[in-house]
Amino acid sequence: MKESQDKREFSRVPLPFPVRLTHGETVVESDQGMDVSAIGLAIKTHEQIPVGSSCKVEILLAEDMIITAEGLIVRELEDGMAIQITEITLSGYELLKHLIRFNSNDPARIDREFDQHLGLKAR
Repeated sequence: MKESQDKREFSRVPLPFPVRLTHGETVVESDQGMDVSAIGLAIKTHEQIPVGSSCKVEILLAEDMIITAEGLIVRELEDGMAIQITEITLSGYELLKHLIRFNSNDPARIDREFDQHLGLKAR
């Protein structure tokens, strides 16, 4: 498992916060995400949004602190969904970076990963 994680462009960390996905009139809420990286997240839910669908992603850190992004459903999981982040505001990106750094066992690695990328793309 560690070997495959080392090949990832961005580290994943646990996501201990509620997540809300909105696709048209469909709203899917998860009490807790599975994991998150700079380019995507996985959530636990029994509800599904079709793979290939765009959605609004909200990670609810606190009542007045929400990371909002645009996403794409990329995979159905046995107990949830995987979502690629396709667009995020600068303030959302900064909040996401701090969330990942704070929940990481290796904050220096997280800093290197973000420093090697311009937004979500490699420099």
